[in-house]
Amino acid sequence: MIPLEERSLIVNSGKSTVNVLRGSRGFGDNSMLGFIVTDRRLDGGGSGTIAALDGRIRLSKNYSIDGQFIASHTKEPDDLSITEGLEDFRFDNEKRTAVFDGESFYGSAFITRLNRDARNWNFFVDYNEVSPTYRTETGYDPWIDYRNFTVWTGYNIYPESGIFERITPQSYTHRRWNFDGVRKIEENNLGLNGRIKLAQTHFNASFGWGYESWSGVDFDDLWMIEVGLGSRVSDQFGFDFDLHHGQRVARYALVKGNETSVNASITLKPADRLVIEPHLNFAQSHNIDTGEEIFYGYITRTRIQYQASRELSFRLVVQYNDFRQSWDIDPLLTYRVSSFSVLYVGSTYDYGNVATDASVQSKWKMTSRQFFMKLQYLFQT
Repeated sequence: MIPLEERSLIVNSGKSTVNVLRGSRGFGDNSMLGFIVTDRRLDGGGSGTIAALDGRIRLSKNYSIDGQFIASHTKEPDDLSITEGLEDFRFDNEKRTAVFDGESFYGSAFITRLNRDARNWNFFVDYNEVSPTYRTETGYDPWIDYRNFTVWTGYNIYPESGIFERITPQSYTHRRWNFDGVRKIEENNLGLNGRIKLAQTHFNASFGWGYESWSGVDFDDLWMIEVGLGSRVSDQFGFDFDLHHGQRVARYALVKGNETSVNASITLKPADRLVIEPHLNFAQSHNIDTGEEIFYGYITRTRIQYQASRELSFRLVVQYNDFRQSWDIDPLLTYRVSSFSVLYVGSTYDYGNVATDASVQSKWKMTSRQFFMKLQYLFQT
């Protein structure tokens, strides 16, 4: 993946070897310091290396600070055929090309958050940034060249009587700008959520409004209404449902649309050690001026979890994306010795509809495949 300021580009760079080293140490009252180093070496040349320090410092019973600093080094492959068709994309104030022409560069990212966690009043203040030349080959950072500032607060009310177990009014504000100081996103939101003393039922409702700027086009008067409901009816069945409607930006088309989306999921437990979780995400949008359809589609995802024993478990995730005409199949085997000593073995299989002839409705082909193993072990001293 090649991250840019307003989008990311996906290319197949071939086989590679990945190494990850993680270490952390706790101290004091639930404080922690750690580091991580990752390295990916492409068989055809090129590499991506990340080194990061992170930590969580508890200042008092209710206050804590989280933070992480990340340094990256990227050495692109020198093979233009991999990125054919991407010659017009550039980054770092047009100084660098997105094509694989052997460029080498360093980047950085920084994350910090002040938290208050209490029974009633809670809040966080978050600042994070990603430089124009930051790139990770072993994580998921689809955008670069931004600075974010976010403030969220909520107040929990616990009624002594009635059907409500908890009621929480809340609000947040979010701002994003790039490293040149250009305003990109403004979001504001007022909401209410809570729990009912019946079947572990929860609810939420919110109203948000804001501004966005994409490719130099400004979009004002954006808004969104959200309502949601979920419940754990029994040990064998639960559900969640969310509905969103408002005026949002279709970023790839650079138009404002009347957008509606629905998220629905259920949790089934037909046997003591088996959990099946189907999920549906549907979304559509129509141009607010012409009524023309901008997008219409859905994503289905099913997660199956089987706990064979206390140590051994198996998970299978199957997803179909109607927007991209693709299937993802991800099996994972886990052997857990203790809470922090775990062995993971898994793979990913991606299939796409590669039919180019209009007379052929579909032609499915494996587009990528990965195998991985992760060993996590806790050393006690």
